[in-house]
Amino acid sequence: MKQLIWRHRQRPSPSRYFISFLLLALVLISARVSGQEVVQREAGESTENFAGRVLPPKTELAHKVLIGSFGPSSNNILLLFRPELDSSNYTGWVLMPQDKSFSSYQKVVLPPMEEIPRHFDITVSSVLYANADKDKELELIVLYEYYRTGSGTDTGNAAYVYDWSGREFVILDKIGMKLVGLKSGVAVRRKLKALGY
Repeated sequence: MKQLIWRHRQRPSPSRYFISFLLLALVLISARVSGQEVVQREAGESTENFAGRVLPPKTELAHKVLIGSFGPSSNNILLLFRPELDSSNYTGWVLMPQDKSFSSYQKVVLPPMEEIPRHFDITVSSVLYANADKDKELELIVLYEYYRTGSGTDTGNAAYVYDWSGREFVILDKIGMKLVGLKSGVAVRRKLKALGY
């Protein structure tokens, strides 16, 4: 009986700690890489068909598929989507071309919306690319209309401004707050110009 209790109280060896740490690190690294995986486009495949093929099952587009120059590259494909029959938050992917033949794209996931999921009806009203900071790269700006579900209040307008940090897209909250209430790309460009961008 004493031997059994002693075994139970023994501490794991340092090699066990190392193996546990290594397994945890591998899981975290693979989760990070999956957010920036490479997807292949088939020869002659239209942009819409390509988008439909790479989107997760049981999702639908929250805005039409767009191609634009923003962040670190040009001819990026922007996908904004959400679960089928759901008018709540969108998920955003940017597919950045990896070669001149446009057959290979790096998938970069946009930071998630900060609204509480399923508490707001979200309608993406416009997407534009404009300079909203001091670097040379254009930012991705998503304008949307929101309604607090069941509140009976009027809808509001807001924007997410996504900037390329050198490794990933980040949200420029301060600029986004200055665009609250604006309903069109023209109004956003006018405001950014007034702010000195």
